[in-house]
Amino acid sequence: MDRIQPDALYDQRGDVSWSRPLLQGDVFDGIVLPGFGDDPRMVQIVAHPCAMRKGPELLPRITVAPVESYAKVTSQKDWDGNLRVMPLAELIDGKHYATRFVDVTAAPADLLTPGRRIATLSNRGI
Repeated sequence: MDRIQPDALYDQRGDVSWSRPLLQGDVFDGIVLPGFGDDPRMVQIVAHPCAMRKGPELLPRITVAPVESYAKVTSQKDWDGNLRVMPLAELIDGKHYATRFVDVTAAPADLLTPGRRIATLSNRGI
């Protein structure tokens, strides 16, 4: 797989447009996940847009995975065999994170608000 530069990975970071609908790859902060303790955390939507809606309405729960600090993936060797995460380079203030696919769960849709969304992926990022 070709490496993707951080600026090409994201459509928006920080101030994300409130008019953009929820999509696969969106990252949120401040989400308390059932079964993961009481501390709010970052999550990324991993559900396909069709799987999180019934018509125009969101389903009550959306499939997400936790996002945590992670070392920068710098080479193909670092990436090979590491299919349990999605690196999110320079997600916040130049710091590197990754989505942990081994901990996929469901978050209440009413917590995934535009005010908590901190990043959206580009088409290539998705």
